[in-house]
Amino acid sequence: MENFLHRADGSSVSQAPVNDRVVSLTAPGSVAAEQYRSLYYRLERLREQRPMRLVAFTSALAGEGKTVTAVNLALTSARANPDRRILLIDADLRGGQVAEMLAFRARPGLSDLLHGDAELRDVVRRFKANRLA
Repeated sequence: MENFLHRADGSSVSQAPVNDRVVSLTAPGSVAAEQYRSLYYRLERLREQRPMRLVAFTSALAGEGKTVTAVNLALTSARANPDRRILLIDADLRGGQVAEMLAFRARPGLSDLLHGDAELRDVVRRFKANRLA
């Protein structure tokens, strides 16, 4: 299995592999990847009871696994339900890590969009093989 994502335009995102902590791509058969699938299906059951359009991860301290969890859950969700579009937003304006974890360019990003220096189409990266953007 290749350890990098392909953009919807057909080009690879980067020659660098995605971070090994992105187990939903790097080790989909692992126990850790299974835990993300379990989390996804639990959220789906909750979604059946109460409509849910947004899942946010937050904590008081750095290094508690917010980014790793968000990236793995987004990829798991995109694979489990190919008809649903998944938008992963790295809203950490000081030290965002999503681009680095997925080995793609960080700019332009959310701060550029909010500042008016970029358009939405410039900051959203679309990927084939799943519905992740």
